Amino acid sequence: MHIQAPVYTLGFVQSMLTEESGRASGWFKDIEIRTVFQPAFSLPHKKAVGFEATLRGAGEDGSVVAPDAIFGPVDNFSETCLLDLLGTTVHVHNFAASHSAQGLLFLNLHPEVFLDCEHSAKFLAALFEHYHIPKHRVVLDIPAYLLKLERLDEAIAAYRALGCMISIDDLGLENADLDSVVRTGPDIVKIDHSVIASAVANESVRQRLLHAVSLLHEMGTLVLLEGVESKAEALMAIEADADFASGFYFGPLYDDVDKFDEPGGVLDNLWDSYKENRGRRKAHETESRDSLDEETVQ
Repeated sequence: MHIQAPVYTLGFVQSMLTEESGRASGWFKDIEIRTVFQPAFSLPHKKAVGFEATLRGAGEDGSVVAPDAIFGPVDNFSETCLLDLLGTTVHVHNFAASHSAQGLLFLNLHPEVFLDCEHSAKFLAALFEHYHIPKHRVVLDIPAYLLKLERLDEAIAAYRALGCMISIDDLGLENADLDSVVRTGPDIVKIDHSVIASAVANESVRQRLLHAVSLLHEMGTLVLLEGVESKAEALMAIEADADFASGFYFGPLYDDVDKFDEPGGVLDNLWDSYKENRGRRKAHETESRDSLDEETVQ
């Protein structure tokens, strides 16, 4: 049975923020809630299209709290909701405070908070209005494992009515339910890093990745390959015809969007390498066909 949380107002959540030099953080029990931003890049246009905001935690002594442990002190759904809305408010505050903040803002709500759309959508509407964030530039991530839940359709409708875009996060190839993807109608699908890592080393996975991206494009969905950590994986993202990519290959995480610089040289060199590789591959294929023709004639 779904349990609704108390209705938290934006003003109440903002009262939990501390601000220094325009940067906000929040305290939940003994954990300081902070933001880091990871840029997402358009591969065809060779520039950033937006940033994904994720939680980082620190103890009172400054020690790092692992992302998976941030929700550790939570005792019930009411606290889960409060912590998640606090983190989301910190994200939006810090994104709006950055002078160079442009493009899309990817936000990850806790799954249960996402599904509690009656309250969460109203909170987000007030949040985006307060910080002057255009709703059509906000992308709300849905974990792929939620795709088969009946309650998901109602939640998606609520956030679409708000004006937000929807993405499916961490989609794999083993358990991908394309029928559910079609029903959900996401604007963006984010394919898990494990897929691209396997595709680099395994021809069968490579072919399945290329096929999956092609199918998603036919549905009218954009594709983001996340967790790109090497040049080989970045080249695979281009070969797969992914629209976007993110990961440490392109640069670090940023606690302030204003610190971000476009890695133009990295992307230019990447495309040069891709074109060289494609040229060599075509030359090899031509040579192989010529050799086969000669053998056939003989």
